[in-house]
Parts: sequence; structure tokens; C-alpha cells
Amino acid sequence: MAGDSNNAAKFFIARFYEDLKSSLDGLIFLAAHVITTGARLHPLGVGGGLDIAICKDGIVEPVPEPQIQELEQHSRETDREISKIILNFA
Repeated sequence: MAGDSNNAAKFFIARFYEDLKSSLDGLIFLAAHVITTGARLHPLGVGGGLDIAICKDGIVEPVPEPQIQELEQHSRETDREISKIILNFA
């Protein structure tokens, strides 16, 4: 999101960071969802795929590709669920 500082996907960070900051898995999903949602909103500003690295005990390790694919799928499912909820009121 650093390359697209005005992307509306930042809403998820503002809304959910405090609730998730003590859960590494929650933060990983939040990061994945913000990046994938940001790419859907503005692919030229955020596009290029999803890469996440975790630093534990001073060691940086990339999140494995199978987990990245699961995160992307979960983000798409979350986006669909949010759309259903919001559009149900329209």
C-alpha cells in the first residue's frame, strides 16, 4: 500500500488493527486482505501479487506460497461476503 497511499483498502487497517494486533495470524490475514483488496480497487497502484514476510526472533521468512494462495482465496471470499451484506440493503 506504500505505493498507493490514498487507496480505500486502508479502511481495514484503521478498523481492525487494534482488534488483531495480538494475533499474528489475524495480522497476516489483515495484511493480505488490504493488499488484495487494494489491488482490486487500483491494480496499477498496488498490483504485482501478494508477498508477505514474517520476522520472528530476528529471522525474516517469507510466507510459503500455499499459504499465500489460501490468504488470497480467503480475502476473495471475505470480499464476497461483505458485498452480500452491503448489497442486501440496497
